Amino acid sequence: QLHRHAPHVGLARDEKQGPDDIEAQRQREGKPCLTISKMNAFIRQVVNEARQNRPSIKVHPVDSQADVEVARIYDGLIRNIEQTSKADVAYDTAVAFAVSMGWGYFRITSEYSCDDSVDLDLRIERISNPLSVYGEPMSTASDSSDWNTCFITETLTKDAFRAKYKG
Repeated sequence: QLHRHAPHVGLARDEKQGPDDIEAQRQREGKPCLTISKMNAFIRQVVNEARQNRPSIKVHPVDSQADVEVARIYDGLIRNIEQTSKADVAYDTAVAFAVSMGWGYFRITSEYSCDDSVDLDLRIERISNPLSVYGEPMSTASDSSDWNTCFITETLTKDAFRAKYKG
């Protein structure tokens, strides 16, 4: 398993290398069905390299009006958000999916600090199933940076839906 937090999907990680009917026929005949997966080693190599050089957010002052001290403060705030959110899990999951199937996501959300507060805390959350993400249909940027909207779907049983969305 490539990453303990993420289920993996996609052809690159699929251990099946032939049609089901041929596999069934070989099993009926008592013949072996060998699977020689060469992709997993390469996927692990890229993902582990990304873990060693984990991406992170860095603030740089860019013009004469920018203040280096303010940039350092923002860096500290962002590092705190990443640490309290366990953003490394979100980043690792996104990279693992990007390498094994071509795309991976994480999201930034906000939630109230406590029940009686109006203060919002930012969180970086993993998306454990990139197939649940539906982006901007009119997007033309190759990296999806022009998305204005995005939907993340979730499959629930009727009972789970009623419990989560009372009324």
